[in-house]
Amino acid sequence: QAMAMWPLWASLRCRSLTVLRGAESAVFLAECAERMVAEPPEGVATGRVNLVTLEGVGHAPTLWSLEQANIVVDAITEAERAWPAADADSATRGL
Repeated sequence: QAMAMWPLWASLRCRSLTVLRGAESAVFLAECAERMVAEPPEGVATGRVNLVTLEGVGHAPTLWSLEQANIVVDAITEAERAWPAADADSATRGL
C-alpha cells in the first residue's frame, strides 16, 4: 500500500533544505524533485528548497567523492547561516 508522502513533505520544519538526487535514479524521479522545489514546506526558514542533481549517480548518492561530500557541508553551512533568519521562537520548536 502506497503512503501519501506529500503531507509529510509539507509538514517539514527546518532551517534550510537541500535535496540530493542521483540523475540516474529510477526511484526518485526528476518530476518529484522539481515539485519539491516548486512547493517548499512552509516550515523551511529560508523559504526555498535547494536541489542538487548528481550526474552519473543512481538512487542513493554515496557521497564518496569530496565534491559530493562538500554539497552536504555547504548545506549545513547554509542552515547555520539561516538560523538568524528564522522567526524568534524557532529555538523552542527545535529548529
